[in-house]
Amino acid sequence: MNKEEYRNIFDNEYSYWWYKILDDLVEYFVSTYDSRKSLKILDAGCGTGRMMSKLLKYGEVYGIDASPIAIEMCQSRDLSNVKIADLNEWSAENEFNIIVSLDVLYHQSFNNIDKIINSFSKALHPDGILIMNLPAFNILRREHDKIVGGNKRFRVKEIKDILIKNGFQIHTSSYRHPLLFKYILLKKLFSISKEKSKSDLAPLYGPLNKLLFLIDKFENIIIKMGFSIPYGSSLFVVAKKNEKGQNSHYHSQAYAQNNFLFKPKTYVKSKTILKQFFKYSIVGIFNTAIGLTVIYFFFNVLNFNYIIANIIGYACGLVNSFVWNKKWTFKSSQHYSKEIVPFLIVFGISYAANLLAVIISVEFIEIHPNIAQIIGIAAYSSTNFLINRYWTFSRAN
Repeated sequence: MNKEEYRNIFDNEYSYWWYKILDDLVEYFVSTYDSRKSLKILDAGCGTGRMMSKLLKYGEVYGIDASPIAIEMCQSRDLSNVKIADLNEWSAENEFNIIVSLDVLYHQSFNNIDKIINSFSKALHPDGILIMNLPAFNILRREHDKIVGGNKRFRVKEIKDILIKNGFQIHTSSYRHPLLFKYILLKKLFSISKEKSKSDLAPLYGPLNKLLFLIDKFENIIIKMGFSIPYGSSLFVVAKKNEKGQNSHYHSQAYAQNNFLFKPKTYVKSKTILKQFFKYSIVGIFNTAIGLTVIYFFFNVLNFNYIIANIIGYACGLVNSFVWNKKWTFKSSQHYSKEIVPFLIVFGISYAANLLAVIISVEFIEIHPNIAQIIGIAAYSSTNFLINRYWTFSRAN
């Protein structure tokens, strides 16, 4: 990664929604490990030191990174326990309670991920935990990956297999940012820009940055409860070193109490929600195709105002969405008359979130209306699924 991108990250990461929501998730799992003592934590691939600074409240935090630029930036934050080290060669023995590695192993300098995961296992205390976030799905590779030196994007099953092979027990595994997945994919499909490659990371208009943070706050709650999201632009894994040792029973019990994934009823419920979310996503894809086709036709061909085109597009998908989600996604047996009004109310709330995102994108951030529609879809989809799941069709669940 070049110095300009390190500086870009350094300047924006404390305010940018993507980093703030990741920090919230990591801190939750660190805080549930063992509250009885000060922890020894390693940030493997510490970058500019943001995560190290966040975790200082939990104990001693150490950082390693192969980049001298990254180490300099860590030191500028008064972080002294940092050093240059190449994870391809790095090793330690039973030194840490927790290792955190965030969006590191997909970089082009790493060829043997299996070996690095094995090194993490050896470096952890018995029952230590590894927390990782990684970019997901190679289909999402784009210019941003090139700029930050990214190479391979992962699938959950792939990384779980490597972890289990190297002595880890999986506690939490989930994709993240399903709405960002749709946005990136649709942007790639519709993009015809010949502009010079540039990073995705740039300051956002304040209200939009806050809106994206709030949307993903709900996603974090889902993951913290032990549910898994079936697709997304990132994946998140928490794994415990599968080795018995001193205080093993306490650590296992304490971690299980704080992680809903270990509760059988919750696990069964999470599988039901996963199936529903998958079906909802399929319906959503068809609705997206219908809606975007109508929107782009009215905006680009008939030259309607972009707001009017947006309204017509969503209206066309409304009836289709209600019937399919009622009968197929949530399998509700209630009479149509008992659910149509709540469904329309939810549509109104979701559409308001969509329209707000579109207007902010066009009027304040000056994004092209075609791209702004995709941002609106992201806001609409998350709001619509959650409220319909827990209110409109709740009797079917």
